[in-house]
Amino acid sequence: MAAKDYPSACRDAFRRSPARTAYPPELARREDGLKRICDVVLGIIDFLGS
Repeated sequence: MAAKDYPSACRDAFRRSPARTAYPPELARREDGLKRICDVVLGIIDFLGS
């Protein structure tokens, strides 16, 4: 389940940065894709477990 939290953790790390670095738009696009992939994989795991 840690993979599902990774995109949010990365975004949060940028927000906590003392330099207040802007979150790169390239990472935001990748974050959306990673969330979708994790949702699909977790759905498959749930299906196989039932």
